[in-house]
Amino acid sequence: MITPGDEVEVCRQWLQPLLSAQGQEVTWKVQADGDLGQRLWEESRIVADIPAMHLLIGADCAQLTSERLDAAFDLLGGSSDAVLGPCEDGGYDLLGFKKASPEIFENIDWGTELVADQTRERLRELDWSVAELPDVADVDYLNDWERDRWLVTGRKALFFDRDGVINQSPGAGYVLNAGAFHLLPGLAEVLKTSHEAGYLNVVVTSQRGVGKGLMTHAELERIHRKMNDGLHKQGGPGFDAIYAFTGESTSPYRAKPDPSLVNAACLDLFIDPEPSLVIGDADRDIEMGQRAGVGTTVRFISEKPVGLSADYTVTDHRELRSLLQKLTIA
Repeated sequence: MITPGDEVEVCRQWLQPLLSAQGQEVTWKVQADGDLGQRLWEESRIVADIPAMHLLIGADCAQLTSERLDAAFDLLGGSSDAVLGPCEDGGYDLLGFKKASPEIFENIDWGTELVADQTRERLRELDWSVAELPDVADVDYLNDWERDRWLVTGRKALFFDRDGVINQSPGAGYVLNAGAFHLLPGLAEVLKTSHEAGYLNVVVTSQRGVGKGLMTHAELERIHRKMNDGLHKQGGPGFDAIYAFTGESTSPYRAKPDPSLVNAACLDLFIDPEPSLVIGDADRDIEMGQRAGVGTTVRFISEKPVGLSADYTVTDHRELRSLLQKLTIA
């Protein structure tokens, strides 16, 4: 649920890299008018008559983990009519139920330390059996974020160079249009394995053809749409984010081996470089990863000369997937 309504696309673009790794569709809705209780009921009533388990969750609690969500569903799957996830400040980060009722959200002093207690009272008035999860702390102030930021900044990623690693190498030139872009075999399986192991998949590529006037930004976007569409057709996920240095003076990044492409991705997506991998076919890719503090470098063998050692070497995506499986098991 989003407020204001004219910011839906902004929120979608901001959160897309964080959500796409989940492999699930996300429905974006503009919040209804009224206080928080009215807005929560407006969303809840949509599923009020659907016989299923439903969870309402907040977006300001870094301690709301997948284990906490699993525990809530387990409790709802038993004899409980509702489950409450209280917060230390008197609110809650999670409310689950098998059926919805507007009374749950009525006469609540929203934004105060009374919210959880008043919600418990509403649930008792409905004569519902209620299970509770352990208390957690949410994020209201800067010091709360400093306490919990480690919970969301420890993500890991595979950073992929593009030409020669993701798609067939164009040689000394550039891939200037979507028709000249051809995925290498086996990549979709690599990306699936990566996601299953908890990695984001991020493209970090130099595309100087834009800066040289050989292609437009629109054509570069078409190429990358073809890339992700092709991966989806092969049963894999698309890439979670794409960072491209175009050679233009206005580019926010610098040319490899400068680490700015990787640094930007780590900042935007809360990625820790140390448990991450960079995969490239050129010395500049390996050096970029090393300078960015990426923990593991992998050279994808191509026609490019080798002057800098990487931690691992692979010749195709079958070998890369096998390596990834060994590393994540270890």
